[in-house]
Amino acid sequence: MKRRLLCALLACTMAATTVLGTGSLTVRADEVKVNYALGGIASASRSPIDYWGPDKLNDGIVNRYTPNKRDQSRWSSETGAPAWVKLDLTEIRKFDEIKIAWENDKTRSFKIEMSNDDETYETIYTSEDKEEGHPMDMTIPLEREKFGRYVKITVNSLIDGAYPSVSIYEVEINGKKTVEDGVKEFRANYALDCDASASHAPISYWGPDKLTDGIINRNASKPDQSRWSSEAGAPAWVNIINLRISAAHLNHFIKCLFIAEHVKRKNAHILPLKGVWAF
Repeated sequence: MKRRLLCALLACTMAATTVLGTGSLTVRADEVKVNYALGGIASASRSPIDYWGPDKLNDGIVNRYTPNKRDQSRWSSETGAPAWVKLDLTEIRKFDEIKIAWENDKTRSFKIEMSNDDETYETIYTSEDKEEGHPMDMTIPLEREKFGRYVKITVNSLIDGAYPSVSIYEVEINGKKTVEDGVKEFRANYALDCDASASHAPISYWGPDKLTDGIINRNASKPDQSRWSSEAGAPAWVNIINLRISAAHLNHFIKCLFIAEHVKRKNAHILPLKGVWAF
């Protein structure tokens, strides 16, 4: 079964961005979506609260429902519109999509500009003037691909009655990048379904086998929680035995390759895998 799974995996012509584990796989050249804002330099017109600085604009985190406000990963102007944020992509990039995760739906109008030198800006998108406000999560496809280093978003107005602050959780500047032929690294959990042992395991339903079943369910009822417990103080140890790429892991790996949402295939021929796996 493992041989069949591996052969089927290597027969697929594709590239993926969402996979599990550290392994290698030879893939053919293809295009994947890349968020060029990650690793860029963010700045803003105003950032009076240090834990809501512009560095939160491109850290890859949107956590609106974090109960502690200080832990929310967002930028806040703490003043009304107009206000702006700017992403320096560190070099000229080609992109065709911008995503914005606002704190709320109170933004009435805004525009997006682009520049190569941070002096002369070109407007590449102007929003509608929406009295009811724009949605919290926006995906803005551009009419054609743009080439630029600096991307600036200026909020011109908020809706009537809104709290006088402009706040954004995350900005993505998305383009396509060619993945060349060769060996690419993928992430994998090699402990999955491996044997495990422990220094103590007095409670049968909290045995060491729960360490490698891939389940984290802290909020389940206690007997159903998939965890190991020593029921004794430190020192205590666990041991993962015979790390291997299991059939179950290859199943999951192949599935991730097929469902990766940011993959654009060129002349890809995906072999039917009937009977190869069961989910």
